[in-house]
Amino acid sequence: MLGIGALISLASLAFAWASNGSLFTGYSRLADAGLNGSSFGAFDAEGGSWFAYIVLLGAVMQIATVLLVLSGRRRARMFNPDIAVVMSIAMVITVLGYLVANPSAASPDYSAGLGVFVALVGGLVSTVAGVVWIRSAPYGPRRPLRQRIGASQIVVASFAIGIAAVSMVSMWQLDERGGVVLTPALQAEIEEVKRKAEAGEMDVGVAATEIQVIRAKAQAVERIVITGQDPKGVQLGPWVFGAVIVAGVGAVGASGAAGFSNRRRWMSGVVAMGFGAGVVGLSLGFVGTLARATDNNYYSGVGAMLALIAGALAFFSARSIVTVFERSKVYEEVVP
Repeated sequence: MLGIGALISLASLAFAWASNGSLFTGYSRLADAGLNGSSFGAFDAEGGSWFAYIVLLGAVMQIATVLLVLSGRRRARMFNPDIAVVMSIAMVITVLGYLVANPSAASPDYSAGLGVFVALVGGLVSTVAGVVWIRSAPYGPRRPLRQRIGASQIVVASFAIGIAAVSMVSMWQLDERGGVVLTPALQAEIEEVKRKAEAGEMDVGVAATEIQVIRAKAQAVERIVITGQDPKGVQLGPWVFGAVIVAGVGAVGASGAAGFSNRRRWMSGVVAMGFGAGVVGLSLGFVGTLARATDNNYYSGVGAMLALIAGALAFFSARSIVTVFERSKVYEEVVP
């Protein structure tokens, strides 16, 4: 079933990811405003862009894990079933982030394409299948876990949550493209000058000079700062914060604070790593998409970088617990 979920995720890349506009480049590129009637594929800059590449990476890793496990060959730790579950959760968080992101006001008719929903289904199928797999898999720690609460997991998770909270109120988008703001009064003056020029009451050259003088009176908009929770932006800050909190709860479970059961600590650690990796994927998808297609002087902000750091800390908070688990050797009794 894990392989089926991965194949569904791969199939999502063949469908449109955006219709009647662009989710992220609608903010960063003026040329992408109002793309009604257009649809964009998974790898288009206006479509899935870096989010689609993250889905592709996750699906390929899952398929590789299934094939290597079935072959019985020695494999790197990253191709174990628990890491496949981490990737599945990360894909779900990343794709959901794409779905909950607020589109630009310049793309009022934007809607997510079919491919996004197919990718979400694929991620959910992989997650459920992976959880069932590791719940029944004969895995155990290669050395006994300490029967005491691990302070490091709790401390690192707390830092991750704090950074995610700061990320939410920090700058995610910075627009320094600038522009001229004409007040209604100044616009009325320009219209009056144009009327006089058309009526022959004012020389055309004089009228052009007069209009330039009026425009010079307008105030220049130097920079627009948009935070992670600003309604004028993508509003991914709260989603990142919520995901990191869940990862923090998983890290607390992995620390032994909820009990010293080896399997419970392992499963909790997988949850922490999965949600942390999902936040990393979401942050990379956002930053990468803006870097790929944007006007000059439009940037992703420090808030997105803080989100990436928070996700990375959440991922590593439980890694020391998860990576000590490996497949237990099971021997069949030989009856003479």
